[in-house]
Amino acid sequence: MGIAQLLVGPGGQELHAGSLVFSGTGDAETVTKAEEILPGVIGRPSGVASAAAAFTQKTQRLKVVCGAWKKVDRAVSKELRQAVITGGAELRITDEPFISSLG
Repeated sequence: MGIAQLLVGPGGQELHAGSLVFSGTGDAETVTKAEEILPGVIGRPSGVASAAAAFTQKTQRLKVVCGAWKKVDRAVSKELRQAVITGGAELRITDEPFISSLG
């Protein structure tokens, strides 16, 4: 992107209002582009992780599984998978082989 990264906040931690998640420098055009792009790049997975965390906290005795990441564009599926895991949910019902019957 052309931005010199000065600080990238740690992933997987709860954020509060005013938390610094990224700091960088660049020329005016590059910084303007970054201001348009970075909130979406950071916000999408952060929102997924926050939603997964809130849901798993409410259902402490249940195993929460999310497979919706499979239905999104491959360009974002990796970051969404990681966001689901970061939020405390799981990607698979079981790691063991199983047969599901929908009928």
